[in-house]
Amino acid sequence: MARTEIEPRARLVLLGASNVRRVLPELLREARWRLGGPLQVLVSHGNGRSYLGASSFLGRGLDKIAPEPFWAFEADADVPTFALVADAGNDLAYGSPPEPVAEAIERVVARLARRGARTVILGLPLASLESVGALRFGLTRTLFFPTRRVDRSRLLEAARDLDRRLAAIARAHGAAFVPPRGDWYGLDPIHVRLRARAEASRLLFEGFGPRIPVAPNSLELGALGRLKPAAWTWFGHPARWPQPSAVLGDGTRVSWI
Repeated sequence: MARTEIEPRARLVLLGASNVRRVLPELLREARWRLGGPLQVLVSHGNGRSYLGASSFLGRGLDKIAPEPFWAFEADADVPTFALVADAGNDLAYGSPPEPVAEAIERVVARLARRGARTVILGLPLASLESVGALRFGLTRTLFFPTRRVDRSRLLEAARDLDRRLAAIARAHGAAFVPPRGDWYGLDPIHVRLRARAEASRLLFEGFGPRIPVAPNSLELGALGRLKPAAWTWFGHPARWPQPSAVLGDGTRVSWI
């Protein structure tokens, strides 16, 4: 029997790259506890994704984070909107200076603010990055950005600059700015480690309201492993997938754009 679609209690907007992809189950669980359900979840994420333009990772290409089709929700029913803006540092690793990255993120945050969204901006993992020596920095760069040859000292300087700009954007648009804690990271200095993901999600979303009791297993989060984006390329060949890409146990609908 087909599920009856239930009007969402709230809209959750998640913007970022590989961290959002990895922490997505914990983010959705925490949001469901605090906002109730079902939710309309709009995700614009993916390994290596950029705020400035299209990107490619192991043959899979995606448009920039929050491309124009993402904003189709502005024509939907007006429901409370909550947003996370994360993974601002990817574009620095691609060689971009901080200014255009901050400008792109401010456009996104300002547009969310015009919708009355309650937005959280995640800062850069400065404590983690500053603890990385030359050897581990080189290994991390080779693993996650193999085609880039970014100098460590210049990257750290750019990261500090961008982090200050993100905090200023938050102040200007009434968003919350959350600096990541150093203990969220391990050997991998840029991705939140598994055992810290639930705590990170709790701190990111604690401003969204108190936790609400939720029935166990009501989200069927295993469906998130089958998410597909609305549009992508595979070694240059275009592909599409209807959205929402997943409907969870409580009626939460997840679209990846």
